[in-house]
Amino acid sequence: MYSIHYTVIEPMVETPREINITDASVTSYELHLHYSKTYQVVAFAWNDLGRSSQSNKWQVKTAQGKNNVRNSLCRILIIQQECSHFVGVCSIY
Repeated sequence: MYSIHYTVIEPMVETPREINITDASVTSYELHLHYSKTYQVVAFAWNDLGRSSQSNKWQVKTAQGKNNVRNSLCRILIIQQECSHFVGVCSIY
């Protein structure tokens, strides 16, 4: 199981959001992000024994758009190496 924690940091800091993935077979997740914003994203694994260290922080800037209602996708690919390491990759498209 793992969680993805993300928040808008530009143009103004917004309330952080967290998504919990409880199905261990799910190895990627798509965040639907708004245009013209910068996000900070981290991920971490967890189970009955506790929580892992969090991944490196990714700073994701979405495309500049005329209308902030339009969305962009950020796909998070989760890679778990042994029990003590948690790695993820974020790509925008």
